[in-house]
Amino acid sequence: MQDEAFFIHDTVSGRKYWSPRGKRISIPYAGSYRKVTVYGLLAFGGRQFFRTYDRFNAVTFVAYLKEVQRHVGKAVVVCNRAPQHRSKMVKRFLRSNKNVKIMYLPKGYPYLNAVEECWHQGKRRLRISEYYRTFSDMCRSTSTYYWTARFKLELIKYINKKTELIHTTYNRSYRCNSRAKYRFVQYDKRQLPPIS
Repeated sequence: MQDEAFFIHDTVSGRKYWSPRGKRISIPYAGSYRKVTVYGLLAFGGRQFFRTYDRFNAVTFVAYLKEVQRHVGKAVVVCNRAPQHRSKMVKRFLRSNKNVKIMYLPKGYPYLNAVEECWHQGKRRLRISEYYRTFSDMCRSTSTYYWTARFKLELIKYINKKTELIHTTYNRSYRCNSRAKYRFVQYDKRQLPPIS
């Protein structure tokens, strides 16, 4: 499973801050909004592969696919339907390279991608109540974190858990909208193909 995330400099995420009673907290920022893009891939058997790039486009995505091929060998990459993943340049790369295949997730189901959990954990660790004085400090910290972190996600269990969520959501929606003019189709687990 593959995905990408953006880490923006000069934005501060936080929930609680300590300050002296009666004084306002002030957090300096320059307003540059420079960002680093992190591409991530989780594979079966606990293997993972993260790389940072300065932007998110077809050129960097193809460069990342080449790195994945060099690192993993033959690969079937499951990703979302972002335009950068379906560009002419990517299609050309896939036609000329038979060792890498791409499968796309269904529209509207980003939470089926286990890499989203890695982004959640990383942003919680790197961005909540953290301030990086320079852009290079943030890039170094982000790169180091994803280079050294070991995410203990079992892909099959993660996907099955999320699939259960989809079934529950559809069944609940069907019950709630049973009298509506247009309603969701009720899905039964037995009708959907098993994930293996």
